[in-house]
Amino acid sequence: MLVCCLLISVLSMSRNASISDRTFDFAVRITKLCSYLDKQPCTPRLLANQLFRAGTSIGANIEESRSAQSNKDFISKQSISLKEATDSSTINLHSF
Repeated sequence: MLVCCLLISVLSMSRNASISDRTFDFAVRITKLCSYLDKQPCTPRLLANQLFRAGTSIGANIEESRSAQSNKDFISKQSISLKEATDSSTINLHSF
């Protein structure tokens, strides 16, 4: 549930904020959340690590899509970002 709240808060940022800014903010929040979860005794480390990888890779793939070599490459990178966002929320909903 925490990741869903983070994702909603990032998505509700000003429409003037670029997708790069919003995904960076999301990655920062995910990093803080995972740092917090790492200190909790009952949180499975494997799940927190997967959440960290998925949550921080969204922005990386968005940025990588900006230098795509073709439309197909651009769509592929954007699709990966969407999958990672879905993965982040799925990990959160079913695990914590």
